Amino acid sequence: MRKIFDFKSFVINEKMTQLNIPFDKSDPLHGKMHHEHVQDALEDMQIMKPEQYKSKAYYDVENVIAGVIPKVVKELSEDFERISDQVTMFIYNNLKDSPEYWKPTFLEENDLDITDDDVYQDAVEVMAIEDLSEEGLEAWNQFFENQTSDDIYSMVVTITDSIKENDGLIAVWRAITFDKGEYDDVYDAMIKGYKKGIGEYWSWEENAAEAHWGSGGKLFVMHGHVRPEDVDWEATVLKTIYNLKEEEEIEIKSDGAIKLVGMSTDKGGTPTSRGKDHYIEFETPYVVKVGTN
Repeated sequence: MRKIFDFKSFVINEKMTQLNIPFDKSDPLHGKMHHEHVQDALEDMQIMKPEQYKSKAYYDVENVIAGVIPKVVKELSEDFERISDQVTMFIYNNLKDSPEYWKPTFLEENDLDITDDDVYQDAVEVMAIEDLSEEGLEAWNQFFENQTSDDIYSMVVTITDSIKENDGLIAVWRAITFDKGEYDDVYDAMIKGYKKGIGEYWSWEENAAEAHWGSGGKLFVMHGHVRPEDVDWEATVLKTIYNLKEEEEIEIKSDGAIKLVGMSTDKGGTPTSRGKDHYIEFETPYVVKVGTN
């Protein structure tokens, strides 16, 4: 009697349709597709059960970040090259109108003429923290703290909302690429490349997750949830102020962990933004370590 309905194939195809998996429905040579080998690797890399990965308590991100701002301001104030934009703004606002902010010898020793339109940029190039008077130092610290709060405002709002939406965890994204290998080679690449951890540097904004160091190959954008207490907030705030702003980066402590809940890719695995349109939600999340500790 001829079999007219294959129930198993129907269920598999239906699930793939619902998940919008952008792959061929079969792989007769290897049995699994690229994303399935990635999931196999993540399963073998797990360090705890997903249900165990929870934030210890409600986490007040705004107060925690406010607490690290003075440390960041102190560290960055010792190296004006890293924060030249903020220094330029401070000098531009105060060089002519607040002479008491500068030590008497600052302008004279550096041959700076405040009537010159280029004096602001010239001052940026030669100014150091010791060139400020006591009044100037106090004004600078207040200015830089306020400017820092403005610079990280978007990050604080996004992360605070994310914690509310994800049961106390922060949604993050990280792009990885594999330049060589097919099918089960992706599994080997995952295990070898990330055996010490999936990576400490993630983006708190989905659209900012790019494979900056990839040179072709298969793209996977990992989507995870991280506990606020696993985040290095001082390093995160520091990077958001003076560099890597476009990456909107969040740094996880090297001894932390992350719960991976899904990933995006495309059929060909090429590292382009269109790959992010194809999202695969993990039926069961995977908790893996991020660093080497």
